[in-house]
Amino acid sequence: WGQSLLPVLKGEQETGRDALVHAYKDLQRALSSGRWKLILYSVQGRKREQLFDLEADPWETVDLAGEPEHRERVAALTHRLHDLLRKAGDPAALDMLE
Repeated sequence: WGQSLLPVLKGEQETGRDALVHAYKDLQRALSSGRWKLILYSVQGRKREQLFDLEADPWETVDLAGEPEHRERVAALTHRLHDLLRKAGDPAALDMLE
């Protein structure tokens, strides 16, 4: 599932998308949107999430997911990731992340 970059190449719009979805096998899905990156894992039935501020921490060394001040951000990014995965028809990921 993709989005045409032709309008960007023609100079009709500045960017092609405001978020990227990343996938690794059936173990991980991630969403990069602006300065934030959310990663959701499921390994041996154990679910885990990570949140990184890519502006302050481009090497993704400080996981902010457990910080109370980022709870709402994690929830919003998780919801958006789930929506994008549904639209893309990624049933393995949806089973893993629900």
